[in-house]
Amino acid sequence: MQHSITAHTHPMFRFWHWVLIGFLLFALMVAHMVVPANGTAQSVAAPSIPAFPGAEGFGAESQGGRGGEILFVDNLNDSGPGSLRAALEAGQPRTIIFRVGGTITLKNAIIVTNPYVTVAGQTAPGDGIALRIDGTADTQPLIIETHDVIIRHLRVRSGPGVPDSVNGDAITITGGYNIIIDHSSLSWGTDEVINTWYSPYNVTIQNSIVSEGLYDSVHKKGIHSMGGLFGDKSDRVTLYKNLFAHNSQRNPMLKSDGSGTFQVVNNVFYHWHYFGAQIGDGEATTRVNFIGNYYKPGPETRTNRYEVLVGTGAEVYVEGNIGPRRTENTQDEWSLVGDIYNFEQPAATKYRVTSPFDAPEIDVQPALEAYDDILEDVGATKPKRDAVDLRVIQDVINGTGKMIDYPDEVGGWPELASGTPYVDNDGDGMADDWETQYGFNPDDSSDTNQDADGDGYTNIEEFLNETNPGQGGSGTPKQGLAYEFFTNATLSGTPDYTGVDATIDFDWGSEVPAPGLSKDTFSVRWTGQVEPQYSERYTFCTRSDDGIRLWVNGQRLINNWTDHVVTENCGTVELAANQRYDLKVEYYEHHGRAVVQLFWLSASQRKEIIPKSQLYSDQS
Repeated sequence: MQHSITAHTHPMFRFWHWVLIGFLLFALMVAHMVVPANGTAQSVAAPSIPAFPGAEGFGAESQGGRGGEILFVDNLNDSGPGSLRAALEAGQPRTIIFRVGGTITLKNAIIVTNPYVTVAGQTAPGDGIALRIDGTADTQPLIIETHDVIIRHLRVRSGPGVPDSVNGDAITITGGYNIIIDHSSLSWGTDEVINTWYSPYNVTIQNSIVSEGLYDSVHKKGIHSMGGLFGDKSDRVTLYKNLFAHNSQRNPMLKSDGSGTFQVVNNVFYHWHYFGAQIGDGEATTRVNFIGNYYKPGPETRTNRYEVLVGTGAEVYVEGNIGPRRTENTQDEWSLVGDIYNFEQPAATKYRVTSPFDAPEIDVQPALEAYDDILEDVGATKPKRDAVDLRVIQDVINGTGKMIDYPDEVGGWPELASGTPYVDNDGDGMADDWETQYGFNPDDSSDTNQDADGDGYTNIEEFLNETNPGQGGSGTPKQGLAYEFFTNATLSGTPDYTGVDATIDFDWGSEVPAPGLSKDTFSVRWTGQVEPQYSERYTFCTRSDDGIRLWVNGQRLINNWTDHVVTENCGTVELAANQRYDLKVEYYEHHGRAVVQLFWLSASQRKEIIPKSQLYSDQS
């Protein structure tokens, strides 16, 4: 499947478009002003931005605890002051910072009923933070019953409860909305490992591991081991770049009792036993975009059954999925889809749709390319992966592992070191050295909810997201790279369009990138600075059709100024962390497909499009 990249629309091309939008936003704001009896106007909330850079899918615009209080978890107690339970059950908007690492053992579920909360698991020192149950009740660790929740870098490893349990999920989302779970590791559920129920909507599960649903443990029905159930009027749910491993069934199960839309893109499903995906089998409509997923069988996988099973109510768009029955993209897209009522028979085409359903734009990789990226990045990776995730990922790579009944079969819960938290003298949640680096006062807590660079993210969010807050907000350049577009292939004359691009990540295909440009004859120059995060040798790579040149710190690293099909070129240079280096890219398109992308990688930096957070234009 072709790598799908959303083309950038340049501001100057759409001047009147933005004028109209500005007018409509102003009108909307006026229409929504509420004037109480005392005559004080209440303002409308600011326009939505992603929950954090890299948030994708239906849940991407969750506000979380933005602008709220900073609450600290400084012990591993089940309840009481300083506990995670106390922070999650608090009533105000809040961002939860961890000052301790380790495993929190719960006697009963933490139920989140108050909205606007961010759980910043990446702040935990030592080996990170995990949740489990103590096994003395029919319960589970975490239930979300509210809206605007962000959870990142959290491990939830439930474990078995009392015999004949039925409530053993690691995480349950019931009736909430605007929820995103990112880079988390979920395992050892006795019912499902994760599920959504009771009409939740606008939910994203991304970059997370869902593994080892317990097979023949304490569930009332006996053999279970279910990965993920997304049902009972669940709607607008995204599963993106997750790893499901060692789950017998529901990999995933999508079944709306209302009329739900699901987006399942670039996930890896390893070692299912009885069933891979199960879609539909109800009276209501279950609409699914199932794109770029990879089904890799394991030792106990029943490969005589289709990877994806569909039934009554299912309407499924499939593209670019790979598995035992569809090993390459030249084969029929429908060839890995079977009948949910007769597992070894192909599904009727009445369940198939030929165009994807409306869903948020999302970057789609070829399934095998996504497989490598997912294994490198998935799960609770901060501050480090634990022994469970390391073992599961090795199983995926090696084609090993088994269904388990109890955690002790694979070593049980790992001991997570408590560690030493970062220094934060003013108690604003931001590390003192980070505040000093970016021009804030580490003895003044009032700056935590300010927005130094005016991008919509508060300073504490910039710290948590590892993005540049703009040096205290004083005259900083715009993030991204300045561009100049020319209506010729030689970068000559006066540019026809100028502005700032967030990144260099474009696939215009055979379309024109802007009015007035020919689809086969144009050129672009990007200039600005790049700021690496590590002191080491960096490799910069371009992917282009046609000509491309790249300079970093005045040194030309790439020079392929020829007509060619999509080609990757790379060059290396030594760089120092947190220093800005001049960067220039020149590109021309002569004929055929128009593609240009800019990546980097190093020993500590995985290969990625150079993000906006590390690029600076000369425009302020």
